[in-house]
Amino acid sequence: MKPFGQQRHAPENIDAGFMKLVDEVDDYGLWDDEDVVDALWAVSDHPEDLTARRILDDLLAPYRELQEISPNPFLPLPRRGEVDGPFRIGKIAGQEDNYIGLTEAELNLNVGIFGQIGYGKTMTIVNLLVSILEAQ
Repeated sequence: MKPFGQQRHAPENIDAGFMKLVDEVDDYGLWDDEDVVDALWAVSDHPEDLTARRILDDLLAPYRELQEISPNPFLPLPRRGEVDGPFRIGKIAGQEDNYIGLTEAELNLNVGIFGQIGYGKTMTIVNLLVSILEAQ
């Protein structure tokens, strides 16, 4: 789907509130969501229509709630010992004796390990398996 300004003519009476909505749709990556884009067009075509704005607000509400819960997706580095369970998976970069480990309960949760080639995904799994085998 094309960005908002390339699909149709740009609205003539663009106000700051409407541009904030456009920025929000862009920030949340919702240009492929036809319901959101249609609601945004309805608001641009009929800015006085409160129903159209309410529909758009309802569609954006879940994304706004997530943003309020965790506006920064990256958590701060944990303090020493804060995440050091018995099943070690690695160290915190730049802190030689600050380990990251999982508890036995955490081993039963779903885990995803992501990273570029050469960033230590395999060694993370090896460290975890060694810790589990040593505990037996």
